[in-house]
Amino acid sequence: LFDSFRMALQPTKLLLGLTLLLLFYFGGLALDLIWGESVFRWAFTAELSHFDALIGAATRLDLGLAALSPSAPNVGVVGALRGMVIDTPAALWASHPLFFVVLVSYGLTLATVFGGAIARLAATQACADTTVGLAEAARFVGARLGWLVLNPLAPLVAAGAIWLTLAVAGWALFHLPGLDVLGGLAFGLMLFGGFVAACLLLFVAFGAGLLPAALAVEGTDAFDVISRVFAFLIYRPMRYLLLSAVALVYGALTYLLVGLVVFLTLWFTRSATGVWVGEFDRLLPPPQLGQPLTPVDVDGLGVTQKATSWLIRVWSALLFGVSIAYAASYFFTAQTWVYLLLRRDVDGTAFAEYSPEPASDDTPPASDKVEPAAADDTTEAGGDDASG
Repeated sequence: LFDSFRMALQPTKLLLGLTLLLLFYFGGLALDLIWGESVFRWAFTAELSHFDALIGAATRLDLGLAALSPSAPNVGVVGALRGMVIDTPAALWASHPLFFVVLVSYGLTLATVFGGAIARLAATQACADTTVGLAEAARFVGARLGWLVLNPLAPLVAAGAIWLTLAVAGWALFHLPGLDVLGGLAFGLMLFGGFVAACLLLFVAFGAGLLPAALAVEGTDAFDVISRVFAFLIYRPMRYLLLSAVALVYGALTYLLVGLVVFLTLWFTRSATGVWVGEFDRLLPPPQLGQPLTPVDVDGLGVTQKATSWLIRVWSALLFGVSIAYAASYFFTAQTWVYLLLRRDVDGTAFAEYSPEPASDDTPPASDKVEPAAADDTTEAGGDDASG
């Protein structure tokens, strides 16, 4: 599991993570334009705030178990996770339900596709000790694109269908006298439907990261992957939580290290290039550790200075995005190791057992090789000499 840091720094994985971040960010801004409100900007800022709190709490080993109580403030790791997974999505659902559905569907699709590619690269390194390129990962993901998208969406669609069924049943049964009594009698069945939906939502919350990792390792369909992950979570819940906690703390420490490298790069470059340039702060503000660049006031700048400031900030933002891309790369890499460790613990399956891609047509089949025949001839010759 500690090898995830080295594996996550692979340039191909960082490129996939950065592409995931950019597509999600600009897609969210496009949704804001369609809705005419800054809904995504608010949600994205809130999630980044919770993410910073999560990193800080993990490095302090502050679990914040008190945040498990609904009335307690969001403190520690549990509080940050509650803010990321429950509070912000719940507020977005309450204010803009359609926006929530579109954004979550879009984000999950991107995460599973690009996360599946990252997990496939990690699986080949972990299982076969082989580093493959982006082309092979793209072929693997392309052949299983439907399964990757279906993995997290299928439980959510099922939960949504239960919600819609309960809503229609409530409207039909609790509006008219007489039928409301029938609705009261059938409320036990409604509670059972709510229980199933709650289990599906919890499964997505805890197993969403394991789903692309499982498909990357096994190479099977979505139903096999979902059943495997569900069984591992049921049979080894405490081991899963322990592995996740270790991966979270180690990931937070390595994220701070990557963030420090990014900060020093920005600070050194800005200090050197702007040492003899007057008012360079108006072109590029001083960087802050672990924070994106602050806005600058471009009023009073010339046309070329405005264009220069914009270009400098684009390059600086891309560099800062590398740290977020590392977080995505590390997450799916660590989830691959967590899946492999759970599989070995539950099924006794060795790490080396995974689904390799079939050989290309240019590779000769093993039966065409002549070494076994030569070995047989030598054996027969040795046997003749011995009998002679």
